[in-house]
Amino acid sequence: MKKYLFIATTLFLTGCAAHKAESSHDAEPAYTSVVNSSSERIQECKQELAALKDFNPVAYEKYQGEYDSISKNTKKYIGIKKKVSDDVNYLVMPKYQYSIRNLCFKIRHDLSASVASQVN
Repeated sequence: MKKYLFIATTLFLTGCAAHKAESSHDAEPAYTSVVNSSSERIQECKQELAALKDFNPVAYEKYQGEYDSISKNTKKYIGIKKKVSDDVNYLVMPKYQYSIRNLCFKIRHDLSASVASQVN
């Protein structure tokens, strides 16, 4: 049971510990680099967010704020996760995973639409 939690946690809580955000909204990264594939996805998401700044600054600011909020909340969770039961962790972890995946999907969607709109 704890092994599953550890695997799920490491798959989600990854990347960007050494990467500093480029915006004025710099938030201390809440993720630890553990699993390369998840880390690469987080890095790709942050790169797409940075690219969005050039094509849609309003969306960039919105998503940067969301990213900072998720990062801050995840950091708070990491600080207490060893103090709560496995049941609580199993309940909460999917919510954090969904939050970052959903945000990255929205960033990718808006970036694609913004770049494509400039082709015409």
